[in-house]
Amino acid sequence: MRSAGAGLWLDGIGRQELYDGTLGRLVREHGVRGVCCVPAADGSAGPSAYAPHLAVLAWRDLSPGAALAELLAYDARWAADLLRPLHEASGGADGQVSVALDPRLAHDPVASVAAARRLGRAVGRSNVLVAIPATLRGLGVVEECLAAGIGVHATHVYSVERYVRVVESCFAGLERAVRAGRDPSRVAPVLSFAVDGLDAAVERRLGEADGGAAGAVRGRVAVASARIVRELHGRLLGSARWAGLARHGARAPRLLWGTPFAPPYGNGSERRAGYGARPSGGDLGLVAWDALRAVPAPVGARAATRAEEGPLTERAAWEVLAALPGLGICYRELATGLERWALVRSGRRSEEARAAVAAALCERRAYRDVA
Repeated sequence: MRSAGAGLWLDGIGRQELYDGTLGRLVREHGVRGVCCVPAADGSAGPSAYAPHLAVLAWRDLSPGAALAELLAYDARWAADLLRPLHEASGGADGQVSVALDPRLAHDPVASVAAARRLGRAVGRSNVLVAIPATLRGLGVVEECLAAGIGVHATHVYSVERYVRVVESCFAGLERAVRAGRDPSRVAPVLSFAVDGLDAAVERRLGEADGGAAGAVRGRVAVASARIVRELHGRLLGSARWAGLARHGARAPRLLWGTPFAPPYGNGSERRAGYGARPSGGDLGLVAWDALRAVPAPVGARAATRAEEGPLTERAAWEVLAALPGLGICYRELATGLERWALVRSGRRSEEARAAVAAALCERRAYRDVA
């Protein structure tokens, strides 16, 4: 991937990967250029790594929510410090750490902006980005954070249309930062385009349909969307509007292709669409110059080191999307459904982590009271 000018991010870094040196090794040996921290203090995250910190938090009588926020901020600081040499060597282009807000705030812009400010103060590292779900209401949060000088990682982008709107929000936020006298070079927007799940969602609607029309879109919608987004990305960064921002030192928003994930439709459609292997279209087509690719942390060390530029042209990509209505499939509805499911999934994971922290705090406070 590095030889193709692309970079690798790890999605799902927690205390265990920091504690046992996994992240440091992957940065040194495998060219990892960024990470996404997750609120994971449950059994899957290595409870022994969190135990000493949880004991301290129990003595401080923090609520489960406050304790979870502190655990996440601690992980983010640790990861940011590990990646700081890369951040400095790249002039701020690489070495970022993305930290998610509470998923319950996804549809509350005012609370999200306030939480982003608190998170920035709690972590206190220049290479930390606040992950913001780019829902319709989240677009304003992206703009407000960039205008305030807060680095942003826009997530949950599943359609070409939403991607364009996110870029416009980034531009608007950076323009406001410039007008306010802030240095736009100090914030580095990253935009995740979540190709994961698109083909599985299409497959679910196609069912067992055969024929040329179904075959033309099966396993190709994700790659087609990515190809179009990549072309639009280049055009938007070649616009006069961006040229004006670049003259003030603004950093170009970078693309981050989402991790392999498909909603649990329960009919094996994600396997038929090629998830866990290769798309049935035969090419990933997701590696492009100066783009990023996120993979789950457990497979980071096995991430592909070769890259290939998919043969799907932009015209062919538009033809794939244009064929969907004729099959009774609405692209916008696909994206909306995937966004909704991703938010539910994030919320469930956050609630599981909060429950695990609450149980750990209760147990340690019981020991304290007995002592």
